[in-house]
Amino acid sequence: MHMFKIKLQILNLLLTIKFIYAIIACRNVSTEVKIIKRVTIKDVAREAGTSISAVSYVLNGSTKKKYSENTVKLIKDAAKKLNYVPNNIARGMRVQKSYSIGIVNFWDIHNHVFVKNLKGIVETANKYKYSVVICPVSNKNVNDYSYIDYYKNRRIDGIVFIAPVKSEYVINEEEHIKRMEAAGVPYVIINTSLDSDKPCYFKYDFFDATYTAAVYLIQRGYKDITYVTPKISEDYPENYERMTGYKIAMEKFGLNFRMIDINDIDKEIMEGFSAVVANKSDTAKKIMDKAIEYGFKIPDDFSIVAANIENYSQFLHVPLTCSQIPIFKIAQRATDILINIINDKTTDDFEKIKCEIVEGKSVK
Repeated sequence: MHMFKIKLQILNLLLTIKFIYAIIACRNVSTEVKIIKRVTIKDVAREAGTSISAVSYVLNGSTKKKYSENTVKLIKDAAKKLNYVPNNIARGMRVQKSYSIGIVNFWDIHNHVFVKNLKGIVETANKYKYSVVICPVSNKNVNDYSYIDYYKNRRIDGIVFIAPVKSEYVINEEEHIKRMEAAGVPYVIINTSLDSDKPCYFKYDFFDATYTAAVYLIQRGYKDITYVTPKISEDYPENYERMTGYKIAMEKFGLNFRMIDINDIDKEIMEGFSAVVANKSDTAKKIMDKAIEYGFKIPDDFSIVAANIENYSQFLHVPLTCSQIPIFKIAQRATDILINIINDKTTDDFEKIKCEIVEGKSVK
């Protein structure tokens, strides 16, 4: 035991000496420290051989002054060579802007609708050199207006407001708009429940989704087209809109319409199917499951088009043909308009964005 303690003391002494030696050695090592200097517009102007104001106008995309193509090229080439990155904080302080837009979202962040919206907003914001901030809002508290503080505190310059589907829960959209306008917040509304011709209001057209699906089948020679849906309820107003779209399409082409509750389908009913418009992809999946159970083949025995698209729609037993609301395009256009509003630019009247068919293999 005594010998063990002696060995331990010797080991500690050796480690101490080694540590002291390392410190001495480090003192004799010449260490080069490089300080990376941020590239400024002055550096770009010097490299390009132009004025600082010319660099500022060109790189900020200003239209107040016009410069020759050669000057613009010199400036852009110099900025690229020096890896110039605009200082948006300083830029924002000069013009009292944050160069950020806020997203107020009432959808689950995992929902593909929110993901498509986010992608469209971010892609368009980046085009204008704006960043995106997701403003926290309580999905359960319809009276949560705390996101307006982001504008008051100059953290954002405007808001993309993504309203919920009514069947999930109802917010007082008019009150939200009233408060944003009172605070002077530039805004656009996606999935509005209001009837408005203003270019900053975008409606998800559930009517057009089923109308487009039915017309797609009619144009392919189908006349006997059944609409399959869960039971229509006042609690799900978008289901009523979808049903009406199908009905109007059939009436327009002089065809009889037939609607069936998904829960009532049995083998005998399915034997009478020629083509089906399902209100949503989850209903179409249930139809496919029943078809497998009863021994039917899709699209050999009957065709299906769903009036929405989900992440799994193309990965079902038979890849599903869908009529989809162009969520991504709506988000892009909404962001375009918001940034125009922020910058006091006039907004042109746009044509309505129609639903689109995404073809799978469920239509013969």
